[in-house]
Parts: sequence; structure tokens; C-alpha cells
Amino acid sequence: MAILWNVRFVSFAVTLLFSVIMLGVSGGLISEAAKLGGGAPNYAVLGVVVALLSMITIGPMLAIDLIRRGAITSWIVIELSVLGVLWILWLSAGASAADVTDGITIDCGNEIGSIDNNICHLYQAIEAFGFITWLILLGYWITLLVFTVRAHIQGNMTVWQGTVRDTDFSNGSTGNGPDMPMTPASTGVEKLQPYASVPAVAHTGLESNTLSSFSSPDQRSYPRPVTTVLWALFGLSAILFCSFLWPLRPLSLLPSWAIYSVVVGGLSLIFLIPMVTIDLIRRGALTSLIIVDLIVTSVLSILWLADAALITDQNNLKFLKSFGYSDTCSGLDEFIDLVEEAIVSEPAIYGGLADIDFSQISSLCRQKEAIQAMSFLAWLFLMGYAITLLCAALVARNRGNTEIWSSTVRDTRFLERHEVVNVSIEHSEELPVGKQY
Repeated sequence: MAILWNVRFVSFAVTLLFSVIMLGVSGGLISEAAKLGGGAPNYAVLGVVVALLSMITIGPMLAIDLIRRGAITSWIVIELSVLGVLWILWLSAGASAADVTDGITIDCGNEIGSIDNNICHLYQAIEAFGFITWLILLGYWITLLVFTVRAHIQGNMTVWQGTVRDTDFSNGSTGNGPDMPMTPASTGVEKLQPYASVPAVAHTGLESNTLSSFSSPDQRSYPRPVTTVLWALFGLSAILFCSFLWPLRPLSLLPSWAIYSVVVGGLSLIFLIPMVTIDLIRRGALTSLIIVDLIVTSVLSILWLADAALITDQNNLKFLKSFGYSDTCSGLDEFIDLVEEAIVSEPAIYGGLADIDFSQISSLCRQKEAIQAMSFLAWLFLMGYAITLLCAALVARNRGNTEIWSSTVRDTRFLERHEVVNVSIEHSEELPVGKQY
């Protein structure tokens, strides 16, 4: 489809341009921060990483598609996987920058210093380009996914291995190769014309016909991986843990990572539970396709990793090190014991702290550590399953199963070889030349 390919070209070109700009402004902000004697801000480092990843992936994908048709880097399954990761990273870059000011718009006026003014403008650029590039990639990703699913439903089972440039999404066919005339299908009963003349072709000896040998899907029922249920349990546990954080909102202790954990846990429940349920009650459903499994698990694994990294980065217990305690929940408990002793021994000075529920703060810390551990475990399960499934699918693809991406884990025998074999047909007698029947 020419229109979608043009949209792809423009989206990739604009993303490359914005990646170069993001790399420049993020590097500039890191340089300006170094002049102030501070470390590199996390959102600026993330901006550099996201920009470099976009240039490394999208650049070759765009260039190779222009000089070579049907390359593996242009497959729709590859584009959906790569762009699905990139738009999450761009969203993370913009969100991490916005999180610094809690979403409040900053006015970079001339009353602040020159270096601070430069940092302010660079910060605004990182935030803006992060969200704009995210919208561009997300819009194209959703559009491509919708058109591909529609073509798959219309009967094009190999659309995932096609390219945007060569696929006609309007009728679900690919343009890889010359158009072939349509002939009516044989009914199995051929009507012979009387006194028809047989062509003068003599058959001697053996004739070799090449036939493709494809195995039928395994009809045995394979259980869905148990880890899928565990991911759903992790998401449910994250929501339950974070639900206990809402009573602390008046104390301004509800951090952004708690809301993010609820979102990631909810997305895991929304995607994984229907996928498991539909696969148990219906074979070969669209939600059970290997390509869908790979996309969903890859995206969710990145979200879980980002959740764990966000919790690790937003450690509000670093102040404990100045008192000689570790910045962990154990160190917090020791510090709380010290404060409670001070309240009892010197009520005139520390009596105002008596109204604070320190047990609730300690409980919050424990919940945070639990969510962090579950986020890392969920990421390991998801990424491990995605890598294992991808390797198994590639092995099956190399063994001749060209429709592996549109099959399901339940019905696929990954180690079975699909190969071309030669079948010899022996003719016991020769046909006389020109004989009438």
C-alpha cells in the first residue's frame, strides 16, 4: 500500500531527525550540568540512550528498505517489535523529564542565570521531543498493527513476514512476485472428451516430481506456560500493594512509581488473562498467535523493567546515610527507633513529631521493596519467555515452517523439520505416440 509506505517513510525520517536533536540537547544538558558541578540527570542520560537506539535501529531499517525489497529488517513482525520497544522508550524519556517538575510547566525567564537558563531550555526540549516522537511512533505502530491484523483475518497468513512496501492490505495479499492468473479449482472429477488426441509425448523410465512435505499441526493439547499465570498474579499483587498507598496521600508520600506500578499491573491483567482464557477455550485464536505473544510479552517486559528501575531511582531514603544508616527499610526502622526515643526523652524539641504514624511509613517502605522485587521477577519471566519463544520460532522457521509466526504455541511442534522431498513416480509402460482414444 503506497499510502502506508509513505507514512512509514515520513515517520521514520522525522524520528531520525528528532533523534539527532534529542541526542544534541541531551548531551548539551549533561555538559551544562557538569559546569555546575552536578552529575548527569537521569532523564538526560535516558534521552541520549533512546536517541542512539533509534538511530541504530530505524536508520538501517529505512535505508535497507530503500535499496532492497523484502529484507528481513523490513518485515512487519520486525517493525512491530522494534517500534513497540522504541515508542515505550520515547514515552519514558518524556515522562522522566516531566516527572522532575511533577508535570508543571516551567517558564524559562531571563531572571535566572545564563547556565540555569540554558539548562531550562534544554530540559523543555527533551520533554517536548520525547512526547512528540512517542506520538509519531505510537500512531504509526497502531496503524500498522490494525492493517496487519485485518489482513490476517482476511486470510493472509504470511502477512507478518511481508513488508509494508509490498503488501496490499486492502485485499490481504502480498506483492512479492508476479501476478498469477486465477484458475478454477479442480473438483477431483475431470470430464474426458471422447476421441481426444493425446499429445505426442513419450514417457520412458522414471520421472521425478518435487513435492513439499508439510506436517499437520500437532493435535495434542499443550498447556499454556505456567509463567503466564504468574505474570497475572504479579500484576494483581502490585495493584493490591499499591492500593494500600492511597491513605498516605494526604502526607504527600504517594510517589509516581506507585501510580506507574498500578498502570503496569493493570495492563498485565488486561492483556495476559484474556490471552490465557481465550487460548484455553478456543484453538488458533488471534490472541494466541506467536507474533502476538512476542509483541505483548516484549512490551510488558520493558514496562516491568521500567517500573523496577523507576522504583530503584526514586529512593527517598538516601538521607539516612547522613545519619549513619543504610538507605533501606532496615535502616529506616533503626532511624524511626531513634526518633521515637528522641520524642520521649526531649518532648519539648521533638514533640511535634508525635503525631506522625511511623509504623505506616515503615509499612510503605516494605511495600515498595515488595513491588520492586515483583517487578524484577515479572521482567525476568516475561523476557525469558519472549527470548525462548523467539529462538524456538526462528529454529522452526529455519526448518521450513514458513507460517510459524501465524501459528500458536499450543499447536506448533517447533523441532519438527518441514523439508522438500523428492517423490519418484514410475511408469510401467509407454504411451504410443499419436494413439487415439
